Amino acid sequence: MTIRANHLTVARILLLPLPCWLLYQGKWERMWALALFAVLGLTDYFDGLLARRQGATPLGKLLDPIADKIFVTSMAIPLVDLGIMPLWMVWMILGREYLVTELRRALSAVDKRLPVTELAKIKTTLQMTGFGLMVMIQTFPGKEVAIAFLSGALAATSVLAATIFLRFGEFTSRMRTALGFMAAGLTMALLLPPRQVLDMYGAVILGITLFSAAGYVVKGLPVVASSGLTAVARVLLSLAAPLIPLAFLGRLETCWHWIVLLILCVEFVAQGIDTWGMQSDKWSDSGAKGMAKGAVAVVVFGVALFQPWLLSFRAAAFIVLFSSCAFLAGSMITVAR
Repeated sequence: MTIRANHLTVARILLLPLPCWLLYQGKWERMWALALFAVLGLTDYFDGLLARRQGATPLGKLLDPIADKIFVTSMAIPLVDLGIMPLWMVWMILGREYLVTELRRALSAVDKRLPVTELAKIKTTLQMTGFGLMVMIQTFPGKEVAIAFLSGALAATSVLAATIFLRFGEFTSRMRTALGFMAAGLTMALLLPPRQVLDMYGAVILGITLFSAAGYVVKGLPVVASSGLTAVARVLLSLAAPLIPLAFLGRLETCWHWIVLLILCVEFVAQGIDTWGMQSDKWSDSGAKGMAKGAVAVVVFGVALFQPWLLSFRAAAFIVLFSSCAFLAGSMITVAR
């Protein structure tokens, strides 16, 4: 069977709950989690490579940005739980993602597009790489392990980049960014104490994430404002749906953190399907958001009903998240077929 870009994207979505769950376990389980995140992150590069060589499909255009956002979210929430990154910083990073996605959806309603910028692609690579480095530094407070890991990762990525360039003649901006960020991360690890390294990584990721949104906001907000109060209210309500639960993350039991993660991922899926539907002229205002929120409501009700058991067994929450991701991936394939 020929492996296509969409196969890699769907596999990335389905496998993400596993490394996310491993982050909450012991030291060496976190290392397995980082290894799995690294492999899944590489599939993002290779599915783009395959899409360019085999031709992009409507399904791929729908799945790829959703998979990237779920990937980042699945790494960001554990960073808050593990005390690696403050909640306000993760809130702003994910808030940027929801705002840009919602602006893109709103502009699709008036037959306008917000194309993905090169800086936005670089931002995604920085988030994936940076979050992984932050977990590494937090797990092994001594600088020796982090320095050794970054040195090895930089060398391995350089070899991979050279191999891909010789084989396919391509050296993409995302690969250059990954190499540059690893080199900068290694320099910081050599010069700064671990806590300052974490703060610097977080600040760099946040700064580039917010800066990458500037072009979208400048183009999108005037169009939304000129569309009337209804369009503005729709954008604000769509932002409130995921960001309000996220703001209360620090006040919730650990089990409910999985539910917040599910809500965030479902909202990304709903926004993606909504935007794809309008850009493809399949509907003018889809019911994807309503159906997605209904599915989340059922899951939340189930957790509330069986809370004594689920609070005792985190694995049950993991099963709920995995099943939901599998269901959503299947639903996306059905809708985009």
